[in-house]
This record gives sequence, structure tokens and C-alpha cells, in this order.
Amino acid sequence: MVCSNCGNQIKEGEKFCMVCGSPVSSVGQYNQMNYEQPQNVEQNAYQQQQNIQQNIYGQPQNTQQNNAYGQSQFGQQNTYGQPQYGQQNTYQQQQNTQQNAYGQQQYTQQNAYQQSQYGQQNNAYQRLMQQNTYAAPVNNTALGMKWFKFIIWVQLFLNAILNVRQGIIALTGAHYDGAADRVYRIYENLKIYDTIYGVAVILLAVFAIWTRFKLSEFKKDGPVMYFIFLGANIVLPLIYVIFVAGELSASVGEVLSNGPGTTIIGCLVMLIANIVYFKNRKHLFVN
Repeated sequence: MVCSNCGNQIKEGEKFCMVCGSPVSSVGQYNQMNYEQPQNVEQNAYQQQQNIQQNIYGQPQNTQQNNAYGQSQFGQQNTYGQPQYGQQNTYQQQQNTQQNAYGQQQYTQQNAYQQSQYGQQNNAYQRLMQQNTYAAPVNNTALGMKWFKFIIWVQLFLNAILNVRQGIIALTGAHYDGAADRVYRIYENLKIYDTIYGVAVILLAVFAIWTRFKLSEFKKDGPVMYFIFLGANIVLPLIYVIFVAGELSASVGEVLSNGPGTTIIGCLVMLIANIVYFKNRKHLFVN
């Protein structure tokens, strides 16, 4: 029996509902009877319908219900699962895209910073090289650098060429006008003197080129090396003349008059003039 107020089940014989306290009336009993009877009728009709469908189709109705319900649930699960999986993939792709973008930005910033540092180093190096070349202080124009340019672009190269030529002549005995063999048979030591002198002046030509690059870079020892070069061009011919004069039993003046004397006097004048010239420009050679 069911309570007409709250629908609670009431035991037989009780006059009040134990839940809401409503009195049990005959109307409630009547309603219960009316409720239970149609329910039983509906159950019997539903059972008959199931039996008929089972006989006709060979399949129970609850199988169709289970299949339909299972397919519906499975469909709902798939439908629900796909968006979730899609959302996860979309979120993961967004995270990967953001990480790639952030990584590229960091890589770009690092490259820009390295290029900036490399550019600053190059600029500093170029400024240093400009200072080390012919760029000189403001008073260079007043002092004049034309003679300096003549030394590094003409004189030293020309002296190197002349020294190589003179060395080849001394080594081959060409200055004896084809009579080198006869002269060397008479004066045996002349060949030794000529060989030593020829090798020395060729080495002096190499030293001239080295001195030229020292001066062009404004090296501190450049002027000193230039003075040594000029002094060597005086000393070597003079020593050679002295030994040749002794071998020939002739005076030094006679040997000098044949050519070496002019070279020695020219180098001596150049040495004195250049000592004064570079002394006034000593502040330029500081590298």
C-alpha cells in the first residue's frame, strides 16, 4: 500500500504514514489497487509482446535494447572521446608551436647578439688598422711625408733590385769582362772575395724588403733597420775594396775609383740625411 501524500510504502494494517504522518484512507488503498492493477496489466501485455517478437524474429527484444543501448553508449563514448583527443592534440600542437616560436626567437636573438659583437670587434680592428697605416697625427702635414713614401715605394725596392744584380755579377765574375777564369788563376783569393761579397749583397736585398714593410707599418724599429741597411751598403763595399786592393797590390783609392766609391759616398749622404729626417718623426713610429 502507498501513501497518497508522499508515496511511501505503508504496511498493511497501519493507519498513519511513518514518513509524513498522513492518515491512511480508503482512497489511498483504492489508488494503490488502481495503480497496481494497471501495472500488472501492462507487464502482462509487455511480456506477451516480447514473446510474439521472439517467435517472429527469433531474437529477444532485450537483445535489441541492449544492442541499441550499447551502440548508443559506444557512440556517445566515441563522440565524447574524439573531441577530447582532438582537444589534446590541438593543445599539444599549440604548445609545440609556442616552444618552436620561442626557440626560434631565442636563436635569432643569440645570432643577432653574436653578429653585433662580431661587428663591434671588426669595427675596432678596422679602427686599429687605420691607426697603424699611413694615418698620422695632425702635424704630419707640417712635417711632410713625401720623402717617407719615396723610401718605402721606390728607394728600398730599387736598392733591393740593384743589390741582387750586383750580387749576381760578383758571383759570376762578370765585372772582369769575360776574363774571370784568367783573373782567378792569377789571383786565387779574388774568387773567394767575390763569392762572399755576392752572397752578402743578395742577403742585403732581402733585408731591404723586410725593412720596407717595417717602415710602412710604422713599427718602432723601422727607422733603425733602415739605418742598418744604409750602413751595410757602406761597410760591405768598403771591406770588399780593401781585400781586393790587398790582393791586387793596389791602393784602395784606385779600386774605389772604379765604381764602389760612388756607391759608398751616396749611401753615406743618405744615412746622415735620413737620421735627421726620422729623428723629427720619431713620435710616428710607436707600433
